[in-house]
Amino acid sequence: IELLSIQLPILTPNGLNYFDDSVYICSQGHRTTSGAIYAVNPTTLVSRLVVNSWFGLRLNSPNDVTFSTKVGGRKYMWFTDPQVAYLQAFGSSPQLGSFVYRFDLTTSELQPVITGLIIPNGIAFDPSETTLYVSDTALNPNGHGTYIVYAYDLNKHGLPINRRVFSVSSTGIPDGIKVDKVGRVWTGEGDGINVRDHHGTLLGVILGRDLCQSGVISNFAIINSTVIILAQEKLWRLELAVSVL
Repeated sequence: IELLSIQLPILTPNGLNYFDDSVYICSQGHRTTSGAIYAVNPTTLVSRLVVNSWFGLRLNSPNDVTFSTKVGGRKYMWFTDPQVAYLQAFGSSPQLGSFVYRFDLTTSELQPVITGLIIPNGIAFDPSETTLYVSDTALNPNGHGTYIVYAYDLNKHGLPINRRVFSVSSTGIPDGIKVDKVGRVWTGEGDGINVRDHHGTLLGVILGRDLCQSGVISNFAIINSTVIILAQEKLWRLELAVSVL
């Protein structure tokens, strides 16, 4: 593992994604620094601020980010912005709700597109970019909540509609979420990485108890046939028999 230094400090980094030759990183911010999304050139390590507010109101703590190019023929960045920093006592009082945003990479227009979730977390598109998946890890201070992945269609304006339950976690929260090239949905949950078909039927589980003491998978990445798994105190590399992404 190589430690790299980038130009701008990215406080409390969380989800990230690679798009158009840049790595887009979610920063959850801190007490005096707004949550934001930064873009980093992976070759030069030059970084730039992409967005940190909506009409002057600070973002909360961006958690995950994805991109679309087929929606209206434009390049959009989509991200979740829950109030996690405030709820976990490392962020300031929120100025905005826990929303899902769409950011136009050409015009820099930022628009809240989903406002009905409690703690929006993971976000991903299916290969056709006609279905958007968003996980709601609605954990309240008492430790109770609903742990659901919702699916949305997109209308002719590229806005999410027709929310429906795609899956419910039996153990833990659906944290990291990825969709492979045939439309299977992968989610990191309390028992490991769950893999479901596009109908929500569970196909199998990569058991977390075989990877770390708690069994809880924080997040993961898929590159062709390789799965990189963030298993709390350990980092695993899993080779699949076929390329899935």
